[in-house]
This record gives sequence, structure tokens and C-alpha cells, in this order.
Amino acid sequence: MGDLVTVTRLLTSTDSHYIDLNYQDKTGTTALSRAARMGRTEIVRYLLSWPDISVNCADEFGWTPLSWSARYGDHDVVQLLLAHPHTAADLADETGMTPLMFASRKGHAETVRRLLDSNRVDINLRDNDGRTALSHAAENDWACDAVTALLRYPTVEVEAKDHSGCSPLSWAAQGTATTNVQTLLQCSGVNPDSSDYEQRTPLYWAVDWAAVEVVALLLCDDRVNPEAATVFGDTPIMLAGVTGKEHILHLLREKVNLR
Repeated sequence: MGDLVTVTRLLTSTDSHYIDLNYQDKTGTTALSRAARMGRTEIVRYLLSWPDISVNCADEFGWTPLSWSARYGDHDVVQLLLAHPHTAADLADETGMTPLMFASRKGHAETVRRLLDSNRVDINLRDNDGRTALSHAAENDWACDAVTALLRYPTVEVEAKDHSGCSPLSWAAQGTATTNVQTLLQCSGVNPDSSDYEQRTPLYWAVDWAAVEVVALLLCDDRVNPEAATVFGDTPIMLAGVTGKEHILHLLREKVNLR
């Protein structure tokens, strides 16, 4: 990808009628997609000024220019693409991931805000595994600002379960994402003892991953049952005992004695 002067010269030369503005290389990448991926804001702006530009061309992964810029958190490029009337802001790749999901999972909070403020994305869309943008952001603490950004929108489904029955809180527990667990527990509508389709609760996942801080946070909520059994009959206390997690076992027993 050259500089803006070179791109302009190519597209305005006497031979420009031989140039396919939307040419895709062997990976399906167009000039616009490459410019978006590389964060070349001025080139993106210039290419978007051409009426024949195909703004939604997807590459071999199903990623569009907006997918790439959202994934890398380049909110200026994202803003330019969102300003184009033909941009399909929720176009998903082959796994069902949308630009908002990419930005959320990577923790690009400003990009998340700009996508949502455009009023052109569905905050609760699901990927092929049934996961939402909040589910993806909740899994890792590096995305804590993205979680906060998503939760500011009243339409976000805080208990949206994926195809395995896991809620965003369950994913936060699995990811040992202490900050996200704390944030989600403060949300109205979040069930701290929500179980998946094998009856594993966020507490069970936190014990399984030896996430002591997450266990302690969850046990502060009276709705959390340390003796909740899975479909296989094992409980968080049993799991802690079998795996030798003595400190966690002590916390769980204290909770049981207080019940």
C-alpha cells in the first residue's frame, strides 16, 4: 500500500480506466481493505470518495474493511467507514463475528462506543457459538473498558446465554477476569448464580480455574450457592477438594457455615 500521492496519481492517470478499484488479490483483499487494516486514514478517506468503491468486500476470512479496522481499534478509520451510506456495519465473518464483536473482544472501548453511537449495529447479535459482544468482552480483563462501554447501553442483554448456556458472567469467571466480574455483579439483571446447560455456575468455573479473587467476589453475594451441583453431581466445594485448592476450599466452607 503506497502513500496517498501515489494512490491518487494511479486513479487519476490517463490509464486509470484499466484499474479495477475493487480488485481482490488471492486472499480476497481489496485496496480499501488493506488501507483499513494498515490504518491509512487518508487513503481510506480518498478511496471512499469514489462512487464505485465496494465498501463491503470481504476477504477469505469474511472480514470487511470495517472488520479489520474494528479489530485493530482504529476508531478514526471506523468512523470514516461508518459515514459511508453503503457500509454494512453488522456484516459477520464465517464464524459469525461482527465488527462490534471484534472491537469488544480486543478491548477497543473507543471503537465500541463509535460503533454503538452510529445506531447502525445490533448490540445483541450472536456469533456461530451464540456469543454476543458483551460475552466476548467479559472474558478478559484487558477488555474491561469495552465491558463498561457496552453496559452503558440500556438495550444490552446482560444475561445473554450462548449455545452452551454460558452467560457473560460465566465467561468472565472462566477468564479469571476479576474486574469484569465485579462490574457485572453490580448490574441490575445479572444472575450471579446463573448456570449453563450442565448446571455449572460462575462460581464453579471460578473454582475450576483457581480464580481466588473471583471466588471471593461471588461468595459476597447471598444468591450464590457454593453447594450447587452440576448434572454430574459435583459441586464447587467438591471440585476444590478434589483439585487440592485449599484456600478456595476454606472460603467455600466458610460460606456454607454462614448459610
